[in-house]
Amino acid sequence: YQRRVHGDLSQMQRLWEEAQAAKKEEAVKIYETIIKDVTNISEDDQRIKESAICALGDVFAEQKALQYLSQLIVSIRPQISYMPQARIAKIIRMLYDKLLTIEGGLEAGLAIGKEIAEWCIKEKRTFLKHRIQTKLASVYFELKKYNDALKTIEDVLHEVRKLEDMLLLVDIHLVETKVYIALENVAKAKASLTAVKTAATTVNLHPAVQAEIDMLSGYIAAEEKDYSTGFSYFYESFQGLTSLKDPKSKNTLLYICLLYTSDAADDTPCVDLGGRRIIKKKK
Repeated sequence: YQRRVHGDLSQMQRLWEEAQAAKKEEAVKIYETIIKDVTNISEDDQRIKESAICALGDVFAEQKALQYLSQLIVSIRPQISYMPQARIAKIIRMLYDKLLTIEGGLEAGLAIGKEIAEWCIKEKRTFLKHRIQTKLASVYFELKKYNDALKTIEDVLHEVRKLEDMLLLVDIHLVETKVYIALENVAKAKASLTAVKTAATTVNLHPAVQAEIDMLSGYIAAEEKDYSTGFSYFYESFQGLTSLKDPKSKNTLLYICLLYTSDAADDTPCVDLGGRRIIKKKK
């Protein structure tokens, strides 16, 4: 595609409109043309390039093209180097998150995540490095590599505590809590969750994060045989996840049912969950 301007549309804008009207195979070629262009660096053109990268990532994720998406994460760096660091971090994290959703993406995500972290160290991109390391710890957890997860958490916590990045501390300690729960170390899981709540007091949390905190709080309370408190936390988590239409609400509902129908629960005959009722049958 030759460089051109039509009326008030820049070259980038024109190419983007062509991509939206083109078939998928042709659109991919146009996205690649937009991404490779480093001569148009206005704010509008940067937004278009970001959208093109996102769209190309979506295509690769939909096709489960693990190798192409991995290559894209590496190859785009010189082509977005002129952008602000915050935008570069946003783009890299977005592509990395897409990679992890593909079948086999968790295993591939370990190698790519480590490579991104090393690149961040070389380029002195501390903000992005900490977030990729936190995501790496989460990947280790999903793969049940708990010792590696704890080691990664230890490394990133040492630096993030100095920066007092409270939102990131919430994310890190949440992963840490889940790792200790998986290891059945309730005492350390409770300590990590306390750290989550301490960091959360100074920031505004997304409802999904608050719901996850409530669910973990309910689990720990139940493990300590404080079933009434556990039920309350699970109930709050269920309400939060349901309002977000998050499928994880089903898991929370199962916890509620298990607690409510157990011998440890009180004798209340039923509980209303926003139109849903759990009825405790008599023996």
